Amino acid sequence: MSKVKSINPIANKPLNSGKGDRGRQSGAALLLVLLLLAVISILVVNSAENSYHLQRRLTMQKQQQAISTDLGAIEQYAFDYYAQSISSHNSSHPRQPWFENYSLAINESTVKAKLSPATPCINLNSIIDFDLQHLQTSPALLQLKFLLENIQAPNPNNDIALIHEYSSEILRSSSLDPIASKDSLAERLLAVGWKNEDWLRLNDFICFRPHNDSRWNTNNFSKEDIPLLRALLLNQLDRERSARLIDRISKKPLSSNHQFWNMGELQSIELPSQVKLQLQLRDEFYWLRITVARSHHKQAQWWFIQQQNQVLKKLFSYRM
Repeated sequence: MSKVKSINPIANKPLNSGKGDRGRQSGAALLLVLLLLAVISILVVNSAENSYHLQRRLTMQKQQQAISTDLGAIEQYAFDYYAQSISSHNSSHPRQPWFENYSLAINESTVKAKLSPATPCINLNSIIDFDLQHLQTSPALLQLKFLLENIQAPNPNNDIALIHEYSSEILRSSSLDPIASKDSLAERLLAVGWKNEDWLRLNDFICFRPHNDSRWNTNNFSKEDIPLLRALLLNQLDRERSARLIDRISKKPLSSNHQFWNMGELQSIELPSQVKLQLQLRDEFYWLRITVARSHHKQAQWWFIQQQNQVLKKLFSYRM
């Protein structure tokens, strides 16, 4: 009689099968732990980074608030100081002490101030009341025409008509912002065929001022201003004599209009009284720049200002 072998599933199971399951479970648990640790690490890092950025923003806001406070504190002092300095003299020139850089410390900030006279220019507000048909009898229009010739504008006869038209439109529609008005004029001229280099040659010699007069101070002229000086004198002075005149004045600034018109270079020319009345030797318009630096933060404020009687009037401000 044959023996029947009994089948014992447990006995026939490989001896290491339980260990394999436990190994896989342990591995999965380890991976889960590592994953959790990675997630926690990322959360901790992100939290620390967010905290850092928040603290940095709060610090920056605090620094900016402090800078704004210091800027406000120095602003009125600077205006009073410069107004008193300007009104105490009958003439002005770039070498006067109040045009030098001024620096002082306020609280934890370093403040720097710089006053500069507005550069000599032909005020485009002075030409819009004249009809181009009266070009020969309008000193302001003649000065602009000669300036366009001196800088070799593309087409002076046509360009003066364009500038007259565009300036009139700008002055009717804007608040006489000296920068925005010139930017608008540049856009229009470039749109009708002017090249950028043509505009750059004209840019420094024209301006928009809040009155309809052209006024200029020869004490502020440099050799780069020869095209403008010649135009203001209706091109009756050649380049050589203009350069010599500017050189003499830069070495010894003038204190009266009489001194200027009696200079030897001008004795042989005749000018209408309207041109002579444009000369003034104390500047009327200025740029004031105040910079406040604190820690790694800095803020600059520009003002375009007008001197009236014994005060400085703020016309426009720009933040950099």
